[in-house]
Amino acid sequence: MLTNAGVTGALAKTAFERAAEKLPIKVKVVARLGETLGRTGTATTGFDDLRSIAVGRLLLENIDPEENPKYFLTSVARGFEIIRAVNHPQVQFLYDFFHEQISEGNLIEKLEKNIELVGLVHVADVPGRHEPGSGEINYQNIFRKLAELKYDRVVAMEFLPSGDPVTQLRAAAKLAAESVTDRKQ
Repeated sequence: MLTNAGVTGALAKTAFERAAEKLPIKVKVVARLGETLGRTGTATTGFDDLRSIAVGRLLLENIDPEENPKYFLTSVARGFEIIRAVNHPQVQFLYDFFHEQISEGNLIEKLEKNIELVGLVHVADVPGRHEPGSGEINYQNIFRKLAELKYDRVVAMEFLPSGDPVTQLRAAAKLAAESVTDRKQ
């Protein structure tokens, strides 16, 4: 089931900050994970803390090197490798189609091969990080594939609206719904 998690901006940042304040131990674990990966470059050390987490979920996300050239994880393939090495049901991958299109492309094949590791997807089009359908990513095919793969987690609309935010979010939700409906006919 495809759902709208919201549009990023001041509200999302505020919500994250509030959550981080309530969950300081998880923030520390994430910081240690980043330090370990940055220091060793391997996906097999430093995960004992992650395996002991009883509640919550850790999502690992790649960021394209154009946006942040110093970020550790720029490849979805490497991200999936790390998730497999951790091998914990609460450690999943955040598949951001915007970043991966810029980094390496080939979005649907990677989605098909790794759907069981995906805990959240982010939707924004390239270029400009605008609403789906405004750029080069074929979101109709992406939404159809998510439905075909029976993806039942959150699809977050993480785009910068090119017009009225509510109108653009409704249009994105309509595109997702119509993409799935068209496939069934």
